[in-house]
Amino acid sequence: MALIANFAMKKSKENIKDIHSDDDPKWITKVRLIVFSVIFLTALALSLASDYSPFLSSTGGSILIILLYIISFLFLIFFRKKQLPYLAIFYAVIADFLFFLLPLFLSTKIHALITWIYAILGFVLLAILHFVKKKEVSETYHYWILLPALCEILPSAFFLIKVDFLSSFPFWLPSLIISLLVAGAVLVYSFLKKKEEVKDQKLQTKRRKCPTWLKKTGYFVMALFLSFLASWESLGVINTCFDFSEGQLFTAEVVDKNIDYGTRHTPNLYNLEVDINGEEREISVPKFIYNSTENGDFIDVMYFDGLLREAYYVYLGYLQ
Repeated sequence: MALIANFAMKKSKENIKDIHSDDDPKWITKVRLIVFSVIFLTALALSLASDYSPFLSSTGGSILIILLYIISFLFLIFFRKKQLPYLAIFYAVIADFLFFLLPLFLSTKIHALITWIYAILGFVLLAILHFVKKKEVSETYHYWILLPALCEILPSAFFLIKVDFLSSFPFWLPSLIISLLVAGAVLVYSFLKKKEEVKDQKLQTKRRKCPTWLKKTGYFVMALFLSFLASWESLGVINTCFDFSEGQLFTAEVVDKNIDYGTRHTPNLYNLEVDINGEEREISVPKFIYNSTENGDFIDVMYFDGLLREAYYVYLGYLQ
């Protein structure tokens, strides 16, 4: 029994040492990033070109683009001399498929809901690894769980952009209160945290160049900004994606059309101005609906009170 215990302890120490060992050689990292960039940029270029190509805008073209995105991320995950920890691999691969494949089978709303829940799961895993298993894992976990988790937030954020809330800026007050509480907690934690011993005298001298008050202010402002965005997005998702009430269907007449352009004049949101019981509302729709709709046509719009009582309109197609 003593031999078995000693063998187990030796293996455990070897595993921990392996986790903390150096990453891949630089040439492997460079090759991995170059190939990933080529495949990813090819998929991105095809996505932009789909506006001008009948094939790329078809179902087959969309599947091809999605597969290129998936392959690029899978290559980034698996083409490594030293493999990632299994938990990081599992989370990143599942996130890859949820992000790109679910839109083929589920509605925009359900896709946003599932990916948001998966992102929250990733943040919970990061918290557990940081506070419970901090000495047993490397930062590899943090990178390959944090980055996919941040990507999984995007579908819900895009869905919220397409929702037309009745109020001009919903959830600003509770988001502000939450962000102030979080930023205050971060500031208190930074004061209470014990100073780590710095063995390198040069590093210690370098750290002294930054005044303490400036660092604390930076922590507070950053925490305030990020927590405000996170709380607003979370409240919006709870209000819309978790709202499974029947709602009210309106068949609205289109009175005008416009496009909100993103960076580099790339179309971002396709909007139809519709008349709902004498009130004009701006409803975001998919591009093919925008192109096939003219003034005087009718589209189906859903009205919901919202789970948190923030009423909103949304195009029916995003719910089916």
